[in-house]
Amino acid sequence: MTKIKFEGILLTVTNLERARKFYENVLEQVPIYDYDYDGQMIAYESGITLAPEWAYADWLSGAEFSVKRRANISQLYFEVEDLEAMFKKIKADSAIDWLHEPIMSSYGAYTMRFYDYDGHIIEIAESVAFVAKRFLAQGLSITEIAERFGDSEAVVEELIAQK
Repeated sequence: MTKIKFEGILLTVTNLERARKFYENVLEQVPIYDYDYDGQMIAYESGITLAPEWAYADWLSGAEFSVKRRANISQLYFEVEDLEAMFKKIKADSAIDWLHEPIMSSYGAYTMRFYDYDGHIIEIAESVAFVAKRFLAQGLSITEIAERFGDSEAVVEELIAQK
């Protein structure tokens, strides 16, 4: 039986250099493959790959194809410990189009969403482990945190034990 293995996601971009600066300098992605010698693509440790629209269209030569921006059918999801610092870093870029600035989710994590330069939705939220530790520091019990998360006490204990 053939096994299929997920390798990552490819995002088409209008300007590879501008997108690269954003993903590396703002979203702190670490490149592992740089095929930029001919402007074709850059792959990151996270599994995200950036490729200019012209290269993607070339790879699909012969297929009916057109890029549609802001399809709003998916998002890239990132977690951080210090959402406020990340918010300030991203807010400094006036070209960012916000879906919403930091708000609290139903389970208690603060989260924010915006479009990158090419219309891909980016969500950045506090890590679940960080939220669990915050709740514990605020006096909630393991049981109360588990109920808030809709998860087991064992999972919450694992989250709190994470460094």
